[in-house]
Amino acid sequence: KPTTSSNSITACSSYVWNGITYTTSGTYTYKTLNALGCDSTATLNLTINKPTTSSNNITACSSYVWNGNTYTASGTYTYKTLNAVGCDSTATLALTINKPTTSSNSITACSSYVWNGITYTTSGTYSYKTLNAVGCDSTATLVLTINQPTTSTTTASICQGGTYSFNGIAYTTTGTYTDHLTNATGCDSAATLVLTVNQLPKYLPAINGDTMVCAGSTTKLIDSIKGGVWVSTDTSIASIDTAGIVTGIKNGVDTINYVLTITGCADTISVPFAVSCGYVTSGSTGGLESKSLGAAIGIRNYNLYKNGRNGDVEYTTEQQIVAPKKGAIGTMGITNVNSLAAIMPYHVRDAYTPYDESSAVTDLTSITNAADVRTVDFTLNNRPRAVAFATKTYGSIYSHTKPICDRLKGGQVLKVENLQIQGYTFMRYNILQPNGDNEYAISFTAGQRAGRNSYSLQSNWLMPDYIGEDTMINYQLWAAAPSDLTTMVNEVLSRLQSIMPVEQFGSSNDLPDVYVSSFDREGSNMNVTINNTTANTTGYLELTEKATENSVASTNVVVPFTVSPKGKTTVTLPVGDTYDANIVMVFNNKTQDMLYMADGIWGTSSDNNTTVSQFNVSNNNNKQYSANEYPLLRDVQVQATTPTYLTIYKYLKGGAAAADLSGYKTLKFTTAASTGGLNLRVTITKQSIAGWNKQYSYLITNFQDGQNYQLSLSKFTSADSALPALIDMSNITSVVYNIENPSGQTVSFTAGISNASFTKEDLMYEKSLEVKAVSIIPNPNNGNFRVSFASPAAAQMHLIVVDNMGRMINTQQINAIVGKNEVSINLPQSLLSSVYYLSLQGEGVRYDTQKVIIKR
Repeated sequence: KPTTSSNSITACSSYVWNGITYTTSGTYTYKTLNALGCDSTATLNLTINKPTTSSNNITACSSYVWNGNTYTASGTYTYKTLNAVGCDSTATLALTINKPTTSSNSITACSSYVWNGITYTTSGTYSYKTLNAVGCDSTATLVLTINQPTTSTTTASICQGGTYSFNGIAYTTTGTYTDHLTNATGCDSAATLVLTVNQLPKYLPAINGDTMVCAGSTTKLIDSIKGGVWVSTDTSIASIDTAGIVTGIKNGVDTINYVLTITGCADTISVPFAVSCGYVTSGSTGGLESKSLGAAIGIRNYNLYKNGRNGDVEYTTEQQIVAPKKGAIGTMGITNVNSLAAIMPYHVRDAYTPYDESSAVTDLTSITNAADVRTVDFTLNNRPRAVAFATKTYGSIYSHTKPICDRLKGGQVLKVENLQIQGYTFMRYNILQPNGDNEYAISFTAGQRAGRNSYSLQSNWLMPDYIGEDTMINYQLWAAAPSDLTTMVNEVLSRLQSIMPVEQFGSSNDLPDVYVSSFDREGSNMNVTINNTTANTTGYLELTEKATENSVASTNVVVPFTVSPKGKTTVTLPVGDTYDANIVMVFNNKTQDMLYMADGIWGTSSDNNTTVSQFNVSNNNNKQYSANEYPLLRDVQVQATTPTYLTIYKYLKGGAAAADLSGYKTLKFTTAASTGGLNLRVTITKQSIAGWNKQYSYLITNFQDGQNYQLSLSKFTSADSALPALIDMSNITSVVYNIENPSGQTVSFTAGISNASFTKEDLMYEKSLEVKAVSIIPNPNNGNFRVSFASPAAAQMHLIVVDNMGRMINTQQINAIVGKNEVSINLPQSLLSSVYYLSLQGEGVRYDTQKVIIKR
C-alpha cells in the first residue's frame, strides 16, 4: 500500500527538505516510493519565521550602557539574540561618545573679580558647570588671588622757600597731594602728601654794632629781634657768645650769623666780620685807576716813592683840622658855600682827629676830570678810621670810583646793599683790603643845574647810570665802622640841605644781581671771582684791551664764562701780557658790572737834562714762564740822550699795589745797550719803606748789550743800616732800572730790558755747586748735535737751550746715569744761523753754560 506521512516544521528564514530549500511557510508534499515500492507521500507543514534586525543611533556623554555592556568610545556595535518567534534578532548600535570638558584659569585681581556673572572678593578656587558645545558637562575652575590696593599718608612740613620732593615731584606750597602708583602686588597705591609750608621769621636784617674788632678785644652785635642764636662760622678768627659779644682771636675775615627760628624754620642774617684794628686806607692815595690814565699814573706813583710819600701817612699839625660843630659852614676860613671845603664832613667822633690831606691829591686835577679835590682823614692812634673824599666835575661824574680802584689793587667787594639815610637811598659796599682791613664805603653825587634850586642826589653801582649835571660834587666816603660812615653821610646831607633842598634822582636801588667781588692778575692769567645771586649760570666779559703802555688801538675780546648758581665762582681768563683792559660784565642780558684791569706799568723818569726820543713797550707772548717765576710782563726799549741818568721803572701790579714775593731768591733780565760805559742801578721798592735812599738796590757797572743777568736778591742792600741786611720780599711794588752816565758827558744811547722776572731759584746755592764740564759735538753744527757729560750719580737733569735774548728754544728732562752720558739734540729747522746757549743742571750739580753755534 502507498504510505503517507505528515510533519509540521517551524524554521527560521529557510528550511531544507528533501534537498529543496524552502524560504516561505506552506504545506509541501514529496512523493517517492516507499520500501514496498509503493507511493510514499510526505507532507511538510512548514512555518518559516523571519529573523529580525534593529538599528539605533545613540549619542552619549562619556559612556553608554547597552544590553548590559558599557561603551566608552564611539563606534557601531551589534547585539544578537532570539526574537519572539525564536529567530535571530540583531540589534545594531551606532554610538557617538562625546566627552565632557574641563578648564582651569589662575587669575590675580585687585579688590574683586567678576566670573560667569558672579563677583568674587576673596581668594579661592571656584567651579562653574554648564554644557559644552556637544551637550556634555563643561566644568570651569577658577584659581583666584585677590590682592588689595594700599593707601598711605605722609605728613610733612618745609620752610618757606624750600621744596619737598614726593614721588619725584617737588612741592613748594601748602596742600594735600595724592599720587596714584602701583604697589608691590600690582594694585593701586594711593600715596597722599599733606604738606605744610611754614613761614620764615618776618623781621628786617637789622644788625647794629661795629663789624670789626682788634684781636684780643671785644665788641657787641645787637639784633632788633630777640630770640635768635649767634654763630661764628670761623671760630679761629672770632667767637661770639649768646649775648652777641664778639671776641677777636686773630686777624682775618669771619662771617657772623644770627639765626632766628620760628615753627622749625630758621632765617639767617650773615654779617661779614673782620678781626683787625679797624683802619682804612688814607684819602691821600687819590682813589685812581677806574680807567686808564696812561703814563700819568705811573709817573704819579713813581714820584710818590721818590718823595718818600708811600707807606703810612705822616700826619702833621699843619694839616690838623679844628672841627666846628656839625653842620657849620666856614671851616678853615671858608665862607664860599659853593666850595668843596664848605660841604665836607669834619666831625665823626670826638675820639677821632681830622686831617686835611687835600694837598696830597691836588695833582688829580691835571690827570683826571676833577676840577677840584678835597679829602679828610679821621684818625685814631694816628691812623685813619674814616675818610671823606670829594671831587668837583662838570657835566659828568668823577671817572674813578672806590670799588673799581680797590678791586684793581687787590681789594674784595664782600657785599653790595642799599641803605636808607634820611629817607634817601644810598648804595653801600663792604670792601676787604689785602692787609685784612675791612672798609664800608658809599659813593654818591650831588648835582647842580642852572635854573634849578635843588641838588640832585644819585647813588648808583655803575658809572654810566649817573645822569650828568652842570656841576657834580662826587663824594666817596669810607670808614672802618658802618656807624661812622652813616655819620659822615648825615653831615654831608646837613651841609647840602643848609644851602638848598636835596632831591633823589635815578635808580639808586638797582643792586647788581652779579658782580666781580675780586680779581687778581697772575702773569698771563687773570683770576676773576664772580658773586652770582641768581640761578642763571652763563654770561660773558667784554674786554677792550690795550696790548702795551704806548698802544694807540684797542682790541675788543668777548670771553663767555660759566659760574655756579647762587654762589661765588673763580673764572680764569688768559690775558697774555696785555697791559690793560676796560671790562664790562654782561649777565642775564644786562650789564651788571664794569671794572678796569691793568698790569703794572712800564715808565720812564729823568731830570731836565735828559731827553727821551723814543719809548717803546712790546709784547713777548712767546715767552714761557715756569711756576717758580713772577714775570715783569712785556719788554721795554728807550732811546735817550743824557749827561746824567734815565730811569726805567716797572710796577708789579696795577695801581702800584704790592705783591708778596716771599720765597723768591733771584731777579733775572736781559739788557740791551747800544753804548758801553753806562752803569745800571737796579732798585727794588717796598711799599713799607718811606724814603727813596732806603730802598734796596744793586749796581751793575758797564752793563752789556744782550747780557743775561741773574741777580741774587741777597746782594741787594739798603743805605739804612737799621733795616735788615736781607731784603724782605713781602710787599714789593716795583723794579727800577736807573741807567747812570758816570762820564758826565752827554751820551745818546738805546737801552732796553727784556725777559725780566723774579724766580725762586737760589742763585747763591747754584754758585756753590761744583761746576762740571759739558761737551757739544760737533760745534758749529746745523742744529743737530750731541751733548756729552759725566754724572756723579743717577739723577734727573734739566737741559735748556736759549737764544741771545734769553728766549727758550729747547728744554728737556734727561735721566742721567752714573758716569758718561750722551744725548742727541735736534733743534728746529726754522732757527736762524746764530749763537745760542746751552745749560745743564741737576740736583746738587751744574755744568758750564756752553755756546751752540748754528750755521745753516
